[in-house]
Amino acid sequence: SSVPARASREAQTDPVVKVSLTPRRHAQLDLVVCIDNSASISLARHLNTEDGAVAESGTFRRIKDFVEMLACAVHMKDIRLALVRFEAQQEVICELTHDLDMFRASLRSVTASLGTTNLAPPVWQGLGMLGGSSAEAKAIL
Repeated sequence: SSVPARASREAQTDPVVKVSLTPRRHAQLDLVVCIDNSASISLARHLNTEDGAVAESGTFRRIKDFVEMLACAVHMKDIRLALVRFEAQQEVICELTHDLDMFRASLRSVTASLGTTNLAPPVWQGLGMLGGSSAEAKAIL
């Protein structure tokens, strides 16, 4: 059951950009996806404090779903994906790979964290990962 974006309290906007890729020769692309798993993004506002359980927020689940959907949409032989998770510290979860299943499994392994958001280190990490790349196009998301 799909809920229109304006009717959902959690949705911010409708998608601004839509991309359609066709299976023909594309420029090589290495894409490093940085995913924020800090408390402000990844934790539900109402936690069960009795047993200390940590619950993922709907926003965090939607971010992971979006990244997985994007990975599946761009999966072609000329495209490699990498995954960096970050909060107060960053960590490479998946090195640049053509292996979609490995990327998706790595993405699913990213869990909520109690850390704070620190964006600069994962961007530098991503730049370092792309530094030796011979791909025609390079991007950090």
